[in-house]
Amino acid sequence: FKEPMSQDWRDEVKELAALLSKPHFQSLLCVHDAIAQRDFDPSLPPAPDDALEEEDGAFKIVSLVKTKEPLGMTIRRNETTGAVVVARILRGGAADKSDLIHEGDELKEVNGVLLKNRKPEEILSILVSVTVRSHRSPTPGPGTSAGP
Repeated sequence: FKEPMSQDWRDEVKELAALLSKPHFQSLLCVHDAIAQRDFDPSLPPAPDDALEEEDGAFKIVSLVKTKEPLGMTIRRNETTGAVVVARILRGGAADKSDLIHEGDELKEVNGVLLKNRKPEEILSILVSVTVRSHRSPTPGPGTSAGP
């Protein structure tokens, strides 16, 4: 048994069909479909070759886009290994707000520039750049000293 469609219902169906077939709505659907097919996941650069050679094997790559505000972190150099380590995160800076970089993280490179064994002045000028890549070190090693 098929129940006949009421006149009110038919009018609503006709109105909906008319709305869906209008050019503005069709354009909106096309734009929606185009945007929905895009991949908006951030793409990270490949891991550096030396990252796989580390003994503990634990590292993370982060991308931090710096705006006009300072990064808000201090660094120190491990005198034994020459590694550059985050000594302190300053509240309110880009590093603090992002929560991607933490005290004790070893900074391996910035914008593809290796930091190991560089002079403090060089490191500071590099850190003023736009993007920071960091490799997380589980704990800072002995022999670290205060940096710039």
